[in-house]
Amino acid sequence: MVAKADACGRPRPSCKASRYWAGFVLLMVVLGGPLATAAPAYRIETVTTGLERPWSLAFLPDGRALLTEGAGRLRVLVPDAQGRLSLQAEAVSGLPELYAEGQAGLFEVLPDPDFARNPKIHRAWRFSLQ
Repeated sequence: MVAKADACGRPRPSCKASRYWAGFVLLMVVLGGPLATAAPAYRIETVTTGLERPWSLAFLPDGRALLTEGAGRLRVLVPDAQGRLSLQAEAVSGLPELYAEGQAGLFEVLPDPDFARNPKIHRAWRFSLQ
């Protein structure tokens, strides 16, 4: 079957394609209505403020969390007695100098999969060769 062209010579969608999209839109409206009004199964809570481009969050087995900032800092969040995390005042020291301009900086952080026996932290960052 050859598609018909419009006045500019572009192919027009077939009736079958139009019916498909109309059915898809109708299905999204019917299914999307009840789903859009359901209460979320999560809550949003601000843990800390004042970070410069927070990027990655990784949890350690003891309940602490590591957080990277695009500006090149690795931060530690420590749980209190109620389990709420609070940011330690000082960033982790000893990281190499990073190139933290534009979208570059410290990206991902992950504890080793067997962190209990091998307490290494894996990081991904961008650095400058200049």
